[in-house]
Amino acid sequence: PRRLAAGIGWADANLLVDIEGSMGLRNPAPVAGTRDASGPALRAGVGYQVGEEGLQVRAGFAHDASLVDSSPLELVCGGLGWHTPTWAVDGSFGADAGGSGQWTAAVSLSWVMPQQVE
Repeated sequence: PRRLAAGIGWADANLLVDIEGSMGLRNPAPVAGTRDASGPALRAGVGYQVGEEGLQVRAGFAHDASLVDSSPLELVCGGLGWHTPTWAVDGSFGADAGGSGQWTAAVSLSWVMPQQVE
């Protein structure tokens, strides 16, 4: 669905804090077999990089009311990563604090493309 999103964050050498939200725009009728996802979603998180490179620890919370015809999800999230200047591997997990039993997990591998600076 079409959504309007905005966020703000702050970072220094080791700490990142951010908050963001999105709201569905007026959508045409959902396609058969899909659900209206035009409600709001709010997210906040913090990440801490231990040292110049190495372990990164993250925590966050998401209030996801984007599915209009169902109860909002209150996701409590956490993650660990290993970061270097050129690559990172991250894992994260989120579970609904409302007791619905819904959860999500993700793993990612990132590589920073070299840049030539003059």
